[in-house]
Amino acid sequence: MHVRDIVAKTRRLAADTFAVPIATARSNYGQVFDLVESEFPDANTYPFGSTFHVWRLVGEKLVAGLLAPEFARTFVGLTVADLDRLVDSFRFEECDIDERFVLQLTHAARPR
Repeated sequence: MHVRDIVAKTRRLAADTFAVPIATARSNYGQVFDLVESEFPDANTYPFGSTFHVWRLVGEKLVAGLLAPEFARTFVGLTVADLDRLVDSFRFEECDIDERFVLQLTHAARPR
């Protein structure tokens, strides 16, 4: 298994609120969302509401924690040179730029 496989699994399981749409989280954790919303309709969990709060707890704490040993195993047997190449692959120069996102940020940053 490679890092890209863990990233794909993390997205599929909605274990990261940054890189996953809420619809994925709802399909995975919908019953928990519904339970909290029905049993605690007045819950006002700051700052984003109960759905996001549940997602953070279930996805980013429970599921991501369960993924940690699997993620760690992807590095077993790698040499220092392998690890250096892996780290270098995250350098800014190696990143793909999402031009749509850049345009959204540029537009949002303009004075109104």
